[in-house]
Amino acid sequence: FDAGSIPTTNISHPADYWGYFKCDSPWSLIASAMQGLSALQRDSPLDLALYTGDLTTHDEDWHISRDLVKYSEQSLFDMFHHHMPNTTMVVALGNHDSAPSDNAVPNSLPDGRADQLSWDWDNVAKLIKSEGWGNDSTAQTIRSHYGGYSITPRRGLRVITFNTDFWYRSNVFNYIHSSHPDYSGVLRWVTDELQAAEDAHERVWIVGHVLPGWDGYSSMDLPTNLFYQIVTRFRSTIAHMFFAHSHEDTFSVYYHNTNGNASSVSQHTQDAVGIALHSPAITPLTNMNPGIRVLHVDPVTYDIMDYDQYYTPLQNVQNATETHTGLAWHHLYSARDAYGDFRASQAQGTYAAPVQLDHGLWPQHAPLNASFWAAITDEILARPSLAGQFQTFQGRNSPLSPPCYNVACARAKACFMRAGSFALGKSCGSAYSTVQ
Repeated sequence: FDAGSIPTTNISHPADYWGYFKCDSPWSLIASAMQGLSALQRDSPLDLALYTGDLTTHDEDWHISRDLVKYSEQSLFDMFHHHMPNTTMVVALGNHDSAPSDNAVPNSLPDGRADQLSWDWDNVAKLIKSEGWGNDSTAQTIRSHYGGYSITPRRGLRVITFNTDFWYRSNVFNYIHSSHPDYSGVLRWVTDELQAAEDAHERVWIVGHVLPGWDGYSSMDLPTNLFYQIVTRFRSTIAHMFFAHSHEDTFSVYYHNTNGNASSVSQHTQDAVGIALHSPAITPLTNMNPGIRVLHVDPVTYDIMDYDQYYTPLQNVQNATETHTGLAWHHLYSARDAYGDFRASQAQGTYAAPVQLDHGLWPQHAPLNASFWAAITDEILARPSLAGQFQTFQGRNSPLSPPCYNVACARAKACFMRAGSFALGKSCGSAYSTVQ
């Protein structure tokens, strides 16, 4: 449309300078978030950065193009590098980081059809190398594995990022040979990398975009079930997993499973073997406040010892007439402080993590590993008010998040938290899964 040509009756809400709860991030909000990252590095630079995907706008199909995707990738990667000049960033591609959106094409398609998105892998490979986040070998791996790659940014740590569009239910190419849990071969490649890490005595972080579990809304059954078995097999090698996609602050616990069917897993806290943290987003889409997270990591074991979640209360600037003062980014919570009290489950006799508590609190020396997050699910059932606090954090203190203070909501949250695959998430139902 020409400027000023849209009829007033067609406008549901004028575009706010700093963003709106129903819209994607404007450049002003993204720039403010990057400035927030700069401020968080005043005392010391970040050692490593994880970007969990979806940097292209959530727009109508007619608006998405190769040029838009390339422009978005170049612009955002350059901004990351500018504000974190001495930090290696690991990039996972999201379902919106292609044109058309949601698609990734398996290499096994015949007659050149496998090359439909090779331009995207080529572009990402070029950018990763030019920003200094990888070398020629990294770039070649990106081109060969749908944008996925593996790096060792510090001695003893391997970070594997892979394209999770191959278990995304909106990727139409996943319905070709859908009875095959890994027709693309991407999970075989991840498994090979995990085996190499195990042989080298490395710990591993896994990074992707579309979360494999939670409520079963986004993923597919067979690939996420296979991934569940992979997590069990490499439970001593995988330190942490990071996904995103929902824009919400959630997590999924993985439990020991060797019969090939994740839907029959015990889900007992003493059997917890893996944890996936689902990263909250900068975009307020939909009905959430923007967020940034900083992890505190043990430099030897690469376990997470704590993390700090920051946010900006977008509602405070919705009606502001002046824009020159900028956004204020606030500390929302520390994971250890927010979730480390297990006195209710201890009193009920349901605390089952293999860690000796310190007067009912998670000890300071213990990492926030799978046992910690599994114990939270027991604590929520013993203390339903904790589900309300979790709900507040899920939308980053958004005034539009619905309440969650009854027993039914607490039970649903515990179910979702224990669901690391499509089948497990689907069995939880849909009530209370989202704050959007």
